[in-house]
Amino acid sequence: VVPRMEATEESISGRAAGQLSTFVGREREQEKLVDALNRAERGSGSVIFLSGEPGIGKTRLAEEALSLARSRHFMTLTGRCSEEAETPPMLPFVEIVERAARVVPRELFRSVLEESGPVIARMVPALRREFPDLPPPAELPPEQQRRYLFSSFLDFLRRACELGPVCLLVDDLQWADDGSALLLQHLAPEIGGLRLLLLGTFRETELREPSAIGRVVADLTRQRTATRLTLAALPRGDVGELLEQLSGARPPDAVIDLFVRATDGNPFFVEELHSHAVEKEGAGSSAGDWWGALPLPEIDVPEGVRTVTLQRIRRLGNATRSFLSAAAVVGRIFDPQLVHLMTSRADREGLLSAVDEAERAGMVSPKDLGRGLRYEFTHDLIRHALLADLSEARRREMHGQVVASMEELYPDVEAHASEVVSHLERAGDAADADRMLRYSIHAAECALESAASEDALRHVDRALALLPDQDHRTRARLLFLRGYTLRSLLRWEEAFRDWHSAIPVFEELGDADALARACKDMAIMAQWRNRWAEAIGLAERGLALVGEAPTRQRAQLLCQAGLGHGGARRFEEGDRILAEAEAVARHLQDSECLGAVLFYRSASAMYQMRVEEQLAHAEKSVELLRGTTNLWDFVPALGFVHMAWFCLGRWRDMAAWEPEIERIAERVGHVGTTLF
Repeated sequence: VVPRMEATEESISGRAAGQLSTFVGREREQEKLVDALNRAERGSGSVIFLSGEPGIGKTRLAEEALSLARSRHFMTLTGRCSEEAETPPMLPFVEIVERAARVVPRELFRSVLEESGPVIARMVPALRREFPDLPPPAELPPEQQRRYLFSSFLDFLRRACELGPVCLLVDDLQWADDGSALLLQHLAPEIGGLRLLLLGTFRETELREPSAIGRVVADLTRQRTATRLTLAALPRGDVGELLEQLSGARPPDAVIDLFVRATDGNPFFVEELHSHAVEKEGAGSSAGDWWGALPLPEIDVPEGVRTVTLQRIRRLGNATRSFLSAAAVVGRIFDPQLVHLMTSRADREGLLSAVDEAERAGMVSPKDLGRGLRYEFTHDLIRHALLADLSEARRREMHGQVVASMEELYPDVEAHASEVVSHLERAGDAADADRMLRYSIHAAECALESAASEDALRHVDRALALLPDQDHRTRARLLFLRGYTLRSLLRWEEAFRDWHSAIPVFEELGDADALARACKDMAIMAQWRNRWAEAIGLAERGLALVGEAPTRQRAQLLCQAGLGHGGARRFEEGDRILAEAEAVARHLQDSECLGAVLFYRSASAMYQMRVEEQLAHAEKSVELLRGTTNLWDFVPALGFVHMAWFCLGRWRDMAAWEPEIERIAERVGHVGTTLF
């Protein structure tokens, strides 16, 4: 008996089921979504993009699909992209995992995570707080970490779909970061074999193909891996039905015509103008009393909608208007406690009253993210209207207040580094350069940890531009970090240049840890390009600083030097150095280090066609590395065993291990191993 994951009542806006905004029309699109849900139940999943102009009803239609999916016992999860440039990497998928962790029973969720947990926790740090016993993630080269993360996320979805059908919504894709776009590209081709419907919404006018998400959406649609439904304006009949549902009475034809001309059939604009009329004139209070004083034909949409939205806001109390303005500066989703620090710190009751009034007016709605209560603007156009009503000078000052309030409110403010950087950038000249530098470094490290290489590079470059010329230690550290980021983007020659610039500083400062890591990784990259003399030189440069003491660093550098000599066909010298590395590892009684050394010894034996020796070293390496985080050496060690069995004619042994080799090699991206 397979336990079912219970459906969650969440929707993208945070409103509970049964409290969604008015919905009319869209019969053709609904039919396609119902058909997609039917196919997902049968194990034939799909990706559907809902596109259109702002306010046209993309998210509302998606919410209707989620509601139907919940009624059919789908697990429904949502995440949304943010228009802020500096947000946590792969934010919508982070939110999807966080929501799943909240609504699925703890032990069941842990079983769905399985071996994916440690690597997904890189992207979703909250998982490690919820499951502190998660083992460390696999140690992989930077360029493989993202592939491993994406493969692990796909495995997570596969296991979730085995428990029951799933419907995911990724909202506002036009703001997707590069990592989210690439993860979507990785998932989409595999969804056809899952009990999964993935919905994505985006604004037609804001999606551009030069961006990563623009290219991904275009490619998936062109390849027919995804279906695109473009929402048009509501026809006249649906506008009349929407007004009737909003007011409780059928409007006269003349009023419907006015609304159609003023809004072009945009549902959000219709609702905003209706709310404005009700609040201003008391319109719709009876069937014969309709918006006669509202000059709808004169309204220029969307500018007119911004105007009436601001007029609605200005009818609220002073404290509520101040609260909403500060919240708009914080972001689409905001912590009311943070806004409280920015405004009336001493008036707790005033804060609650302001939140109540804003919620009653339909400006904001509560949103449970598992990190304490948050609120969300019910539509981006409301927030944009508030921001447009603030002067540039005022907005800059308030962005600075956001940063100061975050530092006061959040003990772990470094975990919010990317958000802090975003506000500091918007604060302009008022931003503290030292503070910007510090948070940029934190943001770069967090982004690289999450395999968001493009974000990491942007943060590092900003930090380097802010760094004082005399701070050589930090510059070397940043160049080292930039090298890793470039390596993860497969820009190897640029990575080499940055690391070569950092190495002399590490040597001058006597920073053996940093130098050993840089020299080791540069030597590995040189080996992959058959640049054996360069690999040997780099390893020896690191060995000169780490000294003769038996340390793991020395063993690792000896491995690179020994393999370099083997690759250069100086086998005797290579074997001597690798034997020394083995002696160091055995002295340390470090089984994982010994397993890695024996992998290198097996590689050297393979170069020399000493098959029995290759097999002995590789089998022991597999034994020692199995279950450790060193998958990058473990996978080819398996391959060396496989190759040795082939050479020795042990076909049955060779075949028995092939499924494991192929599964792990494909997952971590060590596909060369499958050629063994």
